[in-house]
Amino acid sequence: MNMNLKRLLSTGVIVGMSWLACHTSAAAPSPRTTGTIAFYYPDGSAQCSYPIATGEHLFYDQNCRSLADGSTFQLRNAPSATRITFKNRISSGTVYATTEILTIKEPTTTDKIVIADLRTLPPGRVAAPGVRFTHYWSAPSAPSQSITQLIIDVSPEQAATLAEPKLTLAGANGANHCTLEFKTAEYRFEDGDPCKNDEAVGIELEHAPSASNILLTDDDAVSGTPGCTTDNPGNYFWIMLRTIKEDVSVPPIDLDDIIATPRGSVVAPGVQVIDYYQNPAGSTPKRRTSCVKIEVDAPVPSVPLPRP
Repeated sequence: MNMNLKRLLSTGVIVGMSWLACHTSAAAPSPRTTGTIAFYYPDGSAQCSYPIATGEHLFYDQNCRSLADGSTFQLRNAPSATRITFKNRISSGTVYATTEILTIKEPTTTDKIVIADLRTLPPGRVAAPGVRFTHYWSAPSAPSQSITQLIIDVSPEQAATLAEPKLTLAGANGANHCTLEFKTAEYRFEDGDPCKNDEAVGIELEHAPSASNILLTDDDAVSGTPGCTTDNPGNYFWIMLRTIKEDVSVPPIDLDDIIATPRGSVVAPGVQVIDYYQNPAGSTPKRRTSCVKIEVDAPVPSVPLPRP
């Protein structure tokens, strides 16, 4: 083999190896972005933060001080199906109180949430978009409600539970959220159960199936037939929505945005506005919802729907 041919082959091997290394590196998957949980003093000033990763943190051993009533936390880009536990635990190991939440969005980012407010909620209630309160326990002899320990469990095994379809009515200012099973049913709130009456300002869906109809009304039982109907003469408003794709999960949709959307148009990915009614025209549907009717695997409603 002559010298020129050797040089040519050697150059070809080097170029080929360089190309392979470059393209192999480019194809390598990028690491998943880690979310954070940040804590704030009651006056709003920053206290400390931790990455969202499975582990335990004792505040009196690390950079966080004991969290007193009025302290808040905030999540940024937290993975769905992450269980977060706040404990009141003293250095001897005794636990006096436990509060648990679960993230239910991918990813979950929140405004500041007051930790003490969580224990006023019933288990299963959505505390903020993407955050479900799951458990609270306190010993009768608890000396205080301070938080001294944080436990984070990023568990993909919980995803199956989270996949159950749900509808959440979002209340104003982060309060009075209410979660309903997404199934064929009619929910009336006149007695404050299962949701507080006249509080909803938005609607959120989690894993809702396609071809489902959703009717929101103010349910004026005095002026007509009680329940979710569109032809009740006492109705101040109603809204009919329909899911048009499988596994619909959307953040809270403002009710005013829905009635500002042309009928037949999509107001959020997978959610179509079928029809709506306002009395008087131009009035807001916010804080008027008293009834929610869900029909799963239902035909497309004939429009226009009956009106008073």
